[in-house]
Amino acid sequence: MRNFLSLIFLFLSASYVPAQGILEYESRTFTPHWYVGANVAANWYMAEGNDFLAGTDGVRFSFKDNSGTTFRATLGRRLTPVIGIRGYAGINKYKWLSSYTNNPVVSFNSEFATADLTVSIVNLLEESYSLKKYDFGFFVGTGFELRNKINTPAVAVSNSNLTPVGRVGLEGNFLLSSNIALTLGGELNFVNDNNNGLVAGRNYEFIPAVSVGLNYYLKSSKK
Repeated sequence: MRNFLSLIFLFLSASYVPAQGILEYESRTFTPHWYVGANVAANWYMAEGNDFLAGTDGVRFSFKDNSGTTFRATLGRRLTPVIGIRGYAGINKYKWLSSYTNNPVVSFNSEFATADLTVSIVNLLEESYSLKKYDFGFFVGTGFELRNKINTPAVAVSNSNLTPVGRVGLEGNFLLSSNIALTLGGELNFVNDNNNGLVAGRNYEFIPAVSVGLNYYLKSSKK
């Protein structure tokens, strides 16, 4: 009898530990919530003449000479386990390897405001919501970018220019605590052809970027 009771006790103890882990880390009732954050990105400005292979003008894309930095603040809201909205505001520091004589690097800045629709692929594939320590999804967005004046012989003297922005990308979120998440992302941004002060050949220029940041959830993700 004692051995039988001991076996029951061991069985209940073994069952309790996984269940407790699920309740602590997985099962949640979803509630919409706001979050704020900030991130920094490395961007690469690709425009006229920039190619991975030398073009007829001899200009090549360069990870160094075409690289810049993006700084932005975030305000977002998760509306459902799958869908969210997010706004960005910040500044871009761009560099463009031009096709002008001796291929000088043109540097210019811009301020921007964009809005994204975010979709959680992890929660989209689940039948019921569960909060995990990670999330992975994609986003699409749009907005405006105000490019500052450019003064260089490599382009026509160009006053400031307002241009629409199109965006698409992938992003992963990793909970560091109940309120703080690390974000890692890759994206592709599109602007009009005049954004670098030179119009030649195509209707857009594109800017790939990779980013890292932190988000703070204004409502604790704990139950």
